[in-house]
Amino acid sequence: MAQVLDWAQSGRPGGCYLDLPTDVLHQKISESEAEKLLTEAEKNRAKPEPYSISNSKIEEAVSLLRRAERPLIVFGKGAAYARAEHVLTKLVETTGIPFLPTPMGKGLLPDTHALAATAARSLAIGKCDVALVVGARLNWLLHFGEPPKWSKDVKFILVDVSEEEIELRKPHLGLVGDAKHVIEVLNKEIKDDPFCLGNTHPWVQAISNKAKENVAKMEVQLRKDVVPFNFLTPMRIIRDAIAGLGSPAPIVVSEGANTMDVGRSVLVQTEPRTRLDAGTWGTMGVGLGYCIAAAVASPDRLVVAVEGDSGFGFSAIEVEVHS
Repeated sequence: MAQVLDWAQSGRPGGCYLDLPTDVLHQKISESEAEKLLTEAEKNRAKPEPYSISNSKIEEAVSLLRRAERPLIVFGKGAAYARAEHVLTKLVETTGIPFLPTPMGKGLLPDTHALAATAARSLAIGKCDVALVVGARLNWLLHFGEPPKWSKDVKFILVDVSEEEIELRKPHLGLVGDAKHVIEVLNKEIKDDPFCLGNTHPWVQAISNKAKENVAKMEVQLRKDVVPFNFLTPMRIIRDAIAGLGSPAPIVVSEGANTMDVGRSVLVQTEPRTRLDAGTWGTMGVGLGYCIAAAVASPDRLVVAVEGDSGFGFSAIEVEVHS
C-alpha cells in the first residue's frame, strides 16, 4: 500500500491500481500487529532520488534560445503542479520570449500579459523555430509537435518530470526534472550572460500585432447580444462577471467540446491553478466532480462551472441535490 501511494504521488502524479486478494481482505490482525506493519512500511519507503541535469544540457538549452529568431515558451499543468509561476515569469520577462499556456497552464502568467501568445496561437506554433516546452506533453493538445501545425524545422526543448515522456517524443533536447527546478537553473545560466528580445523585435511585434487583431475580431462578436444564445454571448456575460470579482480569482471548471474550446479563448485566467477542464484525455463528464472537489480543496474561492450540454449531461443525473 505504501508503495502504491508513493508511486501515485511521486514524479508525474496519477492513479495506480491496487488489487487485494480475498484472503487479505478478510484477514484479521491485532492493532499492535497493524502498528508494527505500518512502522515497517514507513521505514522501507523509497526516497525519491534528486534530479540531476548536466551543465552541458543547460548551456545547450540557453544557447538554443539565445540564437533563436522566433523562440516560444510553452507551459502546461505540469508547471502549474510544480508551482513554477514565479520562475517562469522571471524567464519570460528577462528574455522577452512570447509564451503560450496549454489550457490548465493558463494563469501561471496572466492571460493579459503583453507577451501572451494565446490569441495568436496558430502564428506562434506555426512559425517558431525553438520551443521550450515546460510541463506540457506534445500530445493532441499541441498537435503532437508535428507539421503542418508546427514548422518541420522547429527544435523542441522538452522539460518533463517523466523521462519516458521525453524518450517517447524524441525532442531536439530533453531536460528531465521538476519544472520549477529546471527553470531556476536556466534562469541562473541566463543571468551570467543575459539577453532579451525587446518590444521592437520582429517576432515579438508579429505575435503582439496578431494577438491584438484576433482579440479585436473576437470582441466584435462578443459584444453582440444573440438570442437565442450562441456560445459567445453567455461566455461574455460569465467573463465580465468573473472579472469583477477581484482576487482571489475563482476556479473555473470548463468542459464540453465547443463550450470548453470557446471558454479557453474567452475566459481570462490571471492566477495560477484556477482552471480545470477535460485535460489530457479529453474525458467528458468530469466537470461536476471537479467542481465539487475544487470547492472542498479551496473553500476560500468561488468555483464557477461552465458546462456544455454533453459535459453536464454525462454526470448530471448522478448528482443528488437536497434543498
